[in-house]
Amino acid sequence: MLAEKRSQAIKIAEAMGWPCIRPQTKINGTLNEQPLTLTWAAGHLLEYAPVERMTQITKIVSEPELVPLSDGNQYTGSRKASSYLGTIQRLLKQSEEIIIATDPDREGEAIAYNIINYFECVLPIQRLWLTEGLSRSAICKAIEHLLPTHKTKSLYRASQARSHSDWYFIFLSIGYTRLNRYENGVTSVGRVQTPTLNLVVQRDQEIRKHHAKAYYQIKFTFDTGEECFNCRYPPMNSGNDDTTLDDPVQLHLILSALKQVNEADVVEQPTTTPIEGESTQPHSLSSLQKRLTLEAQSIHKSQKSAEQLYRKGLISYPRTVQQKTTISTDHPTVSPPKPHSLVSLHGVLQQQFSHTANRSNQLIQRLYDLGMISYPRTPSQEFPPGHIHSSEQQEILKNLSQVPEFSTQAKRCRNQSNDIHLPLSDDHSHTTAHWAIIPTSRPPQLQLLTHRERSAYLEVCRRYLQALYPSATLNQQILQITITLPTGKEINLSHQSTQIKEPGWTAAFGHSIDEQPPINLRGTQLKINQFKLIRKQTEPSPRHNDYTLLLAMEQAGKHSTGIGTPATRADTIELLIKRGYIRRIGTSLQSTMRGASLIQQVPAWLRSPNTTSQWEGLLNQIASTESDKTAIEVRNQFISQQKKKITQLLERIQPLLSSVKQSQPSNFPSEKMVRYTEILSRRKRVRLPDQYKTDWKICREFIENHK
Repeated sequence: MLAEKRSQAIKIAEAMGWPCIRPQTKINGTLNEQPLTLTWAAGHLLEYAPVERMTQITKIVSEPELVPLSDGNQYTGSRKASSYLGTIQRLLKQSEEIIIATDPDREGEAIAYNIINYFECVLPIQRLWLTEGLSRSAICKAIEHLLPTHKTKSLYRASQARSHSDWYFIFLSIGYTRLNRYENGVTSVGRVQTPTLNLVVQRDQEIRKHHAKAYYQIKFTFDTGEECFNCRYPPMNSGNDDTTLDDPVQLHLILSALKQVNEADVVEQPTTTPIEGESTQPHSLSSLQKRLTLEAQSIHKSQKSAEQLYRKGLISYPRTVQQKTTISTDHPTVSPPKPHSLVSLHGVLQQQFSHTANRSNQLIQRLYDLGMISYPRTPSQEFPPGHIHSSEQQEILKNLSQVPEFSTQAKRCRNQSNDIHLPLSDDHSHTTAHWAIIPTSRPPQLQLLTHRERSAYLEVCRRYLQALYPSATLNQQILQITITLPTGKEINLSHQSTQIKEPGWTAAFGHSIDEQPPINLRGTQLKINQFKLIRKQTEPSPRHNDYTLLLAMEQAGKHSTGIGTPATRADTIELLIKRGYIRRIGTSLQSTMRGASLIQQVPAWLRSPNTTSQWEGLLNQIASTESDKTAIEVRNQFISQQKKKITQLLERIQPLLSSVKQSQPSNFPSEKMVRYTEILSRRKRVRLPDQYKTDWKICREFIENHK
């Protein structure tokens, strides 16, 4: 059995009752009365050469032509990987069957199969699919339902398509590095990092180009005789709506009419006695004009006469507004919040602790490694199929009832578990699906957690319990007020009052819905008490932070897959910072001049989120193929398409490289400097700086500071 890492192997061994006291390279046990050896990797032991290494190699060999592209993309292992690979190779020779127990995703599948294929092993394979976490019950359940290889191997084919196509981007990075004459080291481009960089650059450009524009709102105060309430026109808080008051002429006309109406409301003199046979309704301007016209006066004179009567205080203002008020009531239901996905949990941790995405990932992964939460690298917020009413759910609630923060809520969910009816995802059939982050049935060991780990775990539990509560029901009153000014301009106002009728999930941890009592209009006349002009100005969108950038990556492109995967997005942000393309200022992310320059240099398809989004859609198509033969065919087509596209781009920039010197550029440190920097790092036990192999200044500064 091959696990992805040591901590994962220990959890499996503990669940199965195999002795695992300080294991060094393997754990021995039995499965179905057969001897079993459990060993582990350390993530990706075999990878393609990184960009810096390929750039150094191609520079040394006299700048060879970049096209046609090489397919010599052999996996290599680092010195750190050699001990792991040696142990795995020895155990493979002694085994009759393999059980893959790496993480249940595309990269986990690749970690295992790359090692197996590296040693040309042809043993039968089964898959331990640990989507429900590393709790004892989840592991035992997965062991009882081992999957045949054809159920998940398409994930490996998708990973091959991704990694092989990414190999071609290395040559693209080499081309742009030469094109930029090796300034600032390697110019790295990629189908995920470049569109992500573009999101930050575009936001910065929007902020830089933004010019504040003034707009206005009118705040109305209405009086019912018993209470007052406010409405705003227009209701939007943005200057981008069609009804925005940013036209001075339009604003002047509205204010003039409202001012006259407001003044007229003070004069409440009775009208003249109506003529017999006429309507007893008060005159409007049109009806009064008609009446005076019948007495042989012109419309102009009739209007003038009406104005004179108003000024003498004998009648109310003749240009009266037409005010229409409608009241509607509703009883909407509000569903409880769903359990967390990785991005939504990132958002909470960012708000609470100002965590970077990478720091949040480390914290969440720690909870997973301890077996306290389910698999975290998921975009889903749905419960696992069959979880509701299951024995596992009852075990989780039993454990949470022992946690002081959740004692009452967990007991209530246990007592009312039969009333839980939650809609789940429409499709549970495919094994690649990951479900929401939820607590596992393992009793929580809160004493092992730091303050922030404890807070993250409690947040997962809080959302889990809220999701099990029933929906809340509201009493909602909506007042729709339409004011028609004498100019014919209509002002539509609304006022919404909300009260909780049946608390449902809002009773779990206090109200999260703003309540406001309804307006009583029985037997009252709604009048404008006052109005006030409020000046505002448009503001640009704020700079991205880790959470908003993760959200933008998830939602980018025309396809729902977005940029990258939940497992890699945080690493992409850190890579862009390491490359010097973006930087952190507090919690905000800002592009550098180098990053903005690269975005201007690359073609539109390379910086577009649609490109990588389409990639992910095609990779998901490969991953969902049950036939391995079909998956291989689709994989090869995908790789061929990417190779063709990158070849065409390299052919366009190849003529521009002729002016670049073929000798080693002066800003690269010599091999002797690099070796001496590494020696100093080991002696002083100081971390090596980023890009010390490619930047002479960084390398020289490190030597001066530590020699």
